Amino acid sequence: MQFSPKDHDYKNKKIMGSTIKGTGWDEIDALATMLAGQPATATHISTKLAQFFMGDKPDASLIKEMSERFLTSEGDIEQTLEVLFNSQAFLSSLERKFRTPMEVVVSTARLAYEDNKVQNYVPLASFLGNLGQGLYQRVTPDGYPMEKSMWDGSSQLFKRFEVVRFLSSGSPRFFQYGSKPVKVKAAVPELNNEFFDQNIKPHLSQTTQAVLKKTEKNPVLWNAMLFSSPEWMNREFTQ
Repeated sequence: MQFSPKDHDYKNKKIMGSTIKGTGWDEIDALATMLAGQPATATHISTKLAQFFMGDKPDASLIKEMSERFLTSEGDIEQTLEVLFNSQAFLSSLERKFRTPMEVVVSTARLAYEDNKVQNYVPLASFLGNLGQGLYQRVTPDGYPMEKSMWDGSSQLFKRFEVVRFLSSGSPRFFQYGSKPVKVKAAVPELNNEFFDQNIKPHLSQTTQAVLKKTEKNPVLWNAMLFSSPEWMNREFTQ
């Protein structure tokens, strides 16, 4: 956004029953301060924060408490999040947050290639575009939706499974970049390891563990089954 003094209307403005004097850029500060102090603003921001961390339907009493802290702290996001993170409702929601495409792609890439740094991020950006959450492609200023219903359709899930399967393969494309890339030998991520046994396996259902057991001899398929599991898609363990 750019403020052009010569094109600005310096007349007084009446907004929400209050008069803002035509002083130029200071009008924007005055308007932002006025809006930040509205209960509706506090509720809206608190709801968005809670939905991001907890899921579609955050606890109404928690939203009320967060909104009150937002207003008393004059819009301090840190203090508002403090209320959220210290609540029992937040702790109870940790295993129910459905991952957005961004969370799926980034989390999967992090776990798969933690020990082998990805050099080429173009495929990851392409995955996000295919999943409907392309980088900087949201036209409206409200941002991409966070509701589960927007991302868990059959077509979306099919595309997700294709993306995580490719991420599971150790494709050389992730490590080649430029017009004359250096040849890199593909290395399938070995994720069936001690870290998995200690940190991931305890969160998996018996059904998911049984599926993984059947695919142990095929590392690419094993990885893909892990990343396609309900537990991974629902953020039942974090990465």
